[in-house]
Amino acid sequence: GSSKDIGTISSRMPDLSETGGRVNRVGFTRIERSGVISEYGFFTEFSEDSMTFDTDSDLYGHMSREMLIGANQITEDLLQIDLLSAAGTIVFGGTATSVGTITGHGADPSVINYADLKKLAITLDDNRTPKNTKVIKGSTMVDTKTINASRILYIGSELQTTFENMTQTIGALTVAAFVPVRQYADATTIMNGEIGSVGDFRIIVVPNMLHWAGAGATATSANLGYRETAGKYDVFPLLVVGSESFATVGLQSSGKTGSKQKFKIIVKKPGEEMATVQDPYGKIGFSSISFWYGFIALRPERLALGYSVAPE
Repeated sequence: GSSKDIGTISSRMPDLSETGGRVNRVGFTRIERSGVISEYGFFTEFSEDSMTFDTDSDLYGHMSREMLIGANQITEDLLQIDLLSAAGTIVFGGTATSVGTITGHGADPSVINYADLKKLAITLDDNRTPKNTKVIKGSTMVDTKTINASRILYIGSELQTTFENMTQTIGALTVAAFVPVRQYADATTIMNGEIGSVGDFRIIVVPNMLHWAGAGATATSANLGYRETAGKYDVFPLLVVGSESFATVGLQSSGKTGSKQKFKIIVKKPGEEMATVQDPYGKIGFSSISFWYGFIALRPERLALGYSVAPE
């Protein structure tokens, strides 16, 4: 099982006697994973005159583009919320033990530090979480740094200064733990939003990273300069997504050309076919978009989440 104790493992070795017999019979357990799939959608209405007399000759095209952008943003937010909710490996900054105890005052505020990240990396190693990148060996360029085999860690822009100022203690010395991306960029392919590396993680800043506003402990006048909402500290996540940790579920519909489409779009332009008792002149049209989304956490122990306050 999960034991690492030599005595426990030795006592349970499946020994066989000279006569054999019906001994050491084992069984298997099937682990079932389930998720919820839901349909989402929205629509907009427009008039014939708004299209005819608007100064933007391509107003309808722009409106259609924005609807697709909105649907994609909704899908991304749904996925991010599910990832944050399904994480099975958790670390808290400072002495906090829950989201409600995240604090920004006192002798040990809930700020993620190098030791927390190292503990998180070791736990992910124990959970057999693959590393997404290999060791960067450096190059012939002057001052090029080498960094560890790494996993990708996503943070919001609010935590960028926290990571850039992060330090680690080596003996009696305190040194910078953050390696800026410019110091190893020549030796590897840089990811979109990558700002640098700390320990076993390469840091990606996600501008639209979600957080929990006012979900932490009650803020006081002793606040050391951390963000708060309605008198309570805001809580900011650090997210690591391991390989094969989750799956999304969606339904695709066949388009007129037989191609698969994630979004189902219905457009009815103003005209005679839109005339009804409520709109006898057929002056109003609409455009709607709908889609399915579902999430299944396959290996939640490979989804890691850290909680921290962020400086104002």
